[in-house]
Amino acid sequence: MKAQSSFEMLVSVAMLLAYTIPLVLLLFSLTQLRLEDVSISSGRATAQQLSDTINEVHLQGAHAKRSLILDLPSNSQNLSVSGNSIILRLSTTSGPYEISHPVLANVSDFSISNRSGLVNIIVKANGTNVVLE
Repeated sequence: MKAQSSFEMLVSVAMLLAYTIPLVLLLFSLTQLRLEDVSISSGRATAQQLSDTINEVHLQGAHAKRSLILDLPSNSQNLSVSGNSIILRLSTTSGPYEISHPVLANVSDFSISNRSGLVNIIVKANGTNVVLE
């Protein structure tokens, strides 16, 4: 009788695990997708913020200068500014994802690689160009 009740308990626990483990794995994968969506939205906001600052400094003319603190997403690979565009490259589960944003000014080449979190950038007008430091 004890063997039968032990076997029934073992089957019950096995059934519970058989239903619980796939459910937990599904929830983890959905959470990961949501975090990537948040990261992409944050990256778009970062590119927009940098673009707005570059455009503002460009429109203010010579000797204009502005300091900016950007919050790069945790999965950012590269932020590059060249010519008239900003490109922020993120790593996602489906591969690299690039966020591109145009700027009005001609910007000197600038790049930040493999950094995330808060980054201080100085934007200066230099004649007809805008320089980032």
